[in-house]
Amino acid sequence: KKIYVIDPGLLEAMSLRMMGDRGALLENLVYMHFRRQGLAPEYYVTKNGAEVDFVLAAKDRDEYRLIQVCWDIHDPDTQKREVGALLSAMDELGLKRGTIVTWLDEDVSDKRLEIVPAWKWLLAE
Repeated sequence: KKIYVIDPGLLEAMSLRMMGDRGALLENLVYMHFRRQGLAPEYYVTKNGAEVDFVLAAKDRDEYRLIQVCWDIHDPDTQKREVGALLSAMDELGLKRGTIVTWLDEDVSDKRLEIVPAWKWLLAE
């Protein structure tokens, strides 16, 4: 079970780390955006144990949307973990597209994955 907070400032104040976990804060932002829209996202665990941050039932179809959130996709280990989990979940659920929300990165060169900065994703949602 994942826990999200309404006030991320409180989370930062209670954290023992000086910088906090930016990826967790970004994931919290995405979750709160869904909740403000009246949605109740879940997370998805693939058969091999990889985790996708958000799975949502599409409003008008019997289909799902998968959204992965990470601060920076450039780190090779992060990219392998985040992209691998998303592609595995897409294959298991028979989905053609998935989204990775990042702080600043953007890439649409892969037809299956949309990597989009949070500001752009939030405005489009």
